[in-house]
Amino acid sequence: MRKSKVIPIEVAGKKEVTVKEVSPYAVYKALLAADKIEGIMALAENCTDLSRTQLQELYPSEIEQLTDAFLEVNSSFLAVAGKLRLESTLVAIVTEVMEEASKILPKMFAGSYKMVMEKMPGIMAGLSS
Repeated sequence: MRKSKVIPIEVAGKKEVTVKEVSPYAVYKALLAADKIEGIMALAENCTDLSRTQLQELYPSEIEQLTDAFLEVNSSFLAVAGKLRLESTLVAIVTEVMEEASKILPKMFAGSYKMVMEKMPGIMAGLSS
């Protein structure tokens, strides 16, 4: 039976998120995808009951909760990888994914900052004295 865990995260009207065990093939596909970020997003959609849009709206503290739950429900997968001595391979793949993410994330943060600043009222906004 596929393991799962419900965690309390409020996102887009949901009050909780279910994190499910993933298959080794899904992890393999995600980590070896040509577009690593797309692969990881597909994996996240596969192992949670969140849509892509909901995943993109998560805050770091919520992502940390999801990551902890993911590691918990996928402990058997990680144990098997350890028994097969695949830790170094997994670390190398995750490192590659993080390097690619670090190229994309600054652009995303810059774009987000620009959007927020466009919505901010100017110094002339508000009541005058």
